[in-house]
Amino acid sequence: MAVIGLSGTGTSVPANLTALSCTSSSLTGASSDSCTVTLSNGASSGGFVVSLASSNAAVSVPTTLTVPAGANTARFTAAISSVGTAQSATLTATAGSASKTFTMQLNAAVPTLSVNATNVGFGNVEVNSEATQSVVLTSTGTAPITISAATVTGAGFTLAPVTFPLTMTSGETATLEVSFDPKIAGSANGQVTIISNSSTGNTAVIPLSGTGTPPLVELSWNAPSDPTDPIAGYNVYRAATGTSGFQMLNSPAVPETTYTDNTVRSGETYEYIVESVDQDGVESIPSNLISLTVP
Repeated sequence: MAVIGLSGTGTSVPANLTALSCTSSSLTGASSDSCTVTLSNGASSGGFVVSLASSNAAVSVPTTLTVPAGANTARFTAAISSVGTAQSATLTATAGSASKTFTMQLNAAVPTLSVNATNVGFGNVEVNSEATQSVVLTSTGTAPITISAATVTGAGFTLAPVTFPLTMTSGETATLEVSFDPKIAGSANGQVTIISNSSTGNTAVIPLSGTGTPPLVELSWNAPSDPTDPIAGYNVYRAATGTSGFQMLNSPAVPETTYTDNTVRSGETYEYIVESVDQDGVESIPSNLISLTVP
């Protein structure tokens, strides 16, 4: 059998630029994007140099990128700055006569403040008694929200101390504690005003309402367990501190074992006793004495 000798010569196929791509085609606010250039086959020894450019100054890319020898892809990072309005940017990769592009949408980051209440009503609150409700603020935009101030107006309404400016990233919340502590009886109105850089408006106003009610004392006692005569009701007696005698508050006798005294004044101290009354109007001996100070 004859042996055939085989020989030949040839040249390697040069690499060509075939694609430019990035992970995201739409970005919001300051961020970065990972991008890739792709060659038709592996780069020769010494690597393959690709020129890079951006059509928008808000997107920064390296001037050149070298695909390592033997590789057919290489990555680079596009740095994106915040923009005030929506716009586009086209990235271009060039090598020899080949040119590839990738277009990304740049979206403006928008700060937005959301408030969980359009108004806050405290209802009836006893004079000199404090009631508190929470107002929750949420950053719902794509950019951090900055609250520069929050103030409250209206008699009896106060706001717990908060340090301003207050900045919250998207999704973060903050709570304002609003209190109503009426000093006089009657209806009251006020408002909380919040100043921020929200896209929905720099000022948010939350109306407040509440009614101060007169102070009162609520008494209760236990009925006698084994009365000698049937009990028809009870008489409640009160004496203000510093006075010499008790005065009956009710007429006729109270049938229940509770009584509400709504003729008291804030800051005063009163003493109370209760006596049971039979069907003939005869009173029992007085109960124990209690002393109460009205807030």
